[in-house]
Amino acid sequence: MWFISALLGAIFSSFRKVNEKHLSHTMHHLHLAWLTRVAALPVLGLLAVLSGQFLPGSTLPIVFWVCMGINIFITTPLDTAVYLHSLKHGELSKISPLLSLWPVLMLFSGAIFLQQIPSIEAVIAVLIIATGVYILNTKKGEWAVLKNLWGNRGTRFGLIGIITLAINTTVSAIGIANSSPLFYAFWSCVGLIFVQFVYAQIVAPGKFRNANKMMLAQNGTIQGLAAALQFYAVAVGPVAYVTAIRSLSSTFTAIFGVLAFKEEINRRKALALVLIAVGVVALGLVT
Repeated sequence: MWFISALLGAIFSSFRKVNEKHLSHTMHHLHLAWLTRVAALPVLGLLAVLSGQFLPGSTLPIVFWVCMGINIFITTPLDTAVYLHSLKHGELSKISPLLSLWPVLMLFSGAIFLQQIPSIEAVIAVLIIATGVYILNTKKGEWAVLKNLWGNRGTRFGLIGIITLAINTTVSAIGIANSSPLFYAFWSCVGLIFVQFVYAQIVAPGKFRNANKMMLAQNGTIQGLAAALQFYAVAVGPVAYVTAIRSLSSTFTAIFGVLAFKEEINRRKALALVLIAVGVVALGLVT
């Protein structure tokens, strides 16, 4: 059941990213962040009530409040801003696959900070993902992959987003471990609405009044469902496997980006996306 939930969550996340690509061209990305959370709040609230996770089941420890504060005021606003900025200025079919490097980063951080040494099979899976990312961001006979990634505004912020996502995921995981998935998701969403609204008003006051309300409502609903599915998968399934399946959203998004925005597709890009997908699934199965 966790596999189906994680896979559906990845697909919903892909749809959300296509919507956000459209919306990022009609309104400031910081306002898009809090407005999407407003639209997602009813879905998360309903699911939290139905699951009995609207209120905490016991006294919450200090570590929960520390993680919640860091999540609301620092890591999520930073991660969201970087992600939406990369989305606005880059191609979906190139930016999204970079997020497949997120499980890779988590694999190596685990080895450094938690002494969780990866197996030979996991290292092979990492090399497959890296090969896919390399092929996607270079032309035949070209080697300057880092130069190409950093030289493009969209992919540059995409690379930064891998780091911010890894930090945000770690903080959120600690918070969820000390509460419950939907309780954490709902109340962190409430806090983020206010915090991200203030940040957006400081940077770009009033630049949200022409927002497409229908598309925002659709985007928020999709985000709420995706978050619920992913949190459920984490709660009942192996976290490493869930993370890998969730990362398939990067490949789905790249494909949807080609279809929705008429982005270029060729044999080299197609091969790269296949390699990334295979590497992500393999990483999940061997960790």
